Amino acid sequence: MILDGFSYIQDRRTDTKTYWRCENHKTFNCYFRIHTYIADRAKNTQETTDTVLIQCISKLPGSTRIRLPPLDHVKRTILRHREKINLPQVPNDVDFPTIPGVLQLTKRNDTFLRIDTGSVPEIFYQLYVIHAVHREHVIPVAFCLLRRKNMTTYQEMINKILEFAPAWNPQNIMLDFEKAVLNVLSNSFPHTQGLQKQYEENVDFAHGIHKIAALAFIHPDNVINAFTDLSVHLDDTFQIMLDYFEDNYIGRFRANGSRTRPLFPIEYWNVYERTKNQQMRTNNSAEAWNRRIKEDSNIHTKIVRANAGEPVNKKKKYQYLDQRLFNLVSNPHQNIIDQINAITHNIIL
Repeated sequence: MILDGFSYIQDRRTDTKTYWRCENHKTFNCYFRIHTYIADRAKNTQETTDTVLIQCISKLPGSTRIRLPPLDHVKRTILRHREKINLPQVPNDVDFPTIPGVLQLTKRNDTFLRIDTGSVPEIFYQLYVIHAVHREHVIPVAFCLLRRKNMTTYQEMINKILEFAPAWNPQNIMLDFEKAVLNVLSNSFPHTQGLQKQYEENVDFAHGIHKIAALAFIHPDNVINAFTDLSVHLDDTFQIMLDYFEDNYIGRFRANGSRTRPLFPIEYWNVYERTKNQQMRTNNSAEAWNRRIKEDSNIHTKIVRANAGEPVNKKKKYQYLDQRLFNLVSNPHQNIIDQINAITHNIIL
């Protein structure tokens, strides 16, 4: 390859790049290397030809773009690379008969597709992902395209997984509350200790979970220190939940003293300021409207009554809890664990 008047020969390849080195690297002890993307991106992605071209040349300097062949020639090169490996088209209809063999393997040629139940009559309803804890790391291990959200579908999912992983018998299960999944898992793994079951039957465990939830009412600047203190305060029973919370809401601790960026940064879920300003903290009102809109349409009535000064209708129980939380964030306890304990008594999950 010739670039800026210098000649390069291919050095090595990876799944995503081709590396080139100076043709005279031995003579002149030249260690300069460059890498190219176009051919590899054409072979390993199903992006359109234009997308491949744009992504690969967007960061090139003007002097390099000038030396490129005509772009129509580059596009034809991309198409030739794809013809050689015969990449299948992306299915646009879920009624495709079979999944092409090349899409059933990972790039390491390990089997990715374990179960194919055949074509389905409607679009997939959800992608259900199952994670496992491996050496204290949370790793996705199963990706399931499901047609519905009911017990029959979830039971079929569990049965299919057990076909290729018959030794699967989890000791603990943690999941978002969904009755259909909970029932299926309880029936399939009766000896498994689910966190939902512990929460419902063990008062002390539920109180500990409320302490973790209480972090949402701690000043954002103090949340990380509060989480660290709480991790010491709670016993090993809560380790799985603490790991999950740290990964998703706090950020894992690095060796250099910093933390990774969590999936949901603190400013997204912390309600300290909203509580202090007596603002809404949940989307319960929106959820209620989503349910009600199927039955009637009284939105205009609601707007008119609000304009006329009608107060927000809130149950007395929640008014009382809101006032207590307001008092605690306005005048907090000096000890952070004492503050968390006090907040915990006002949390209902």
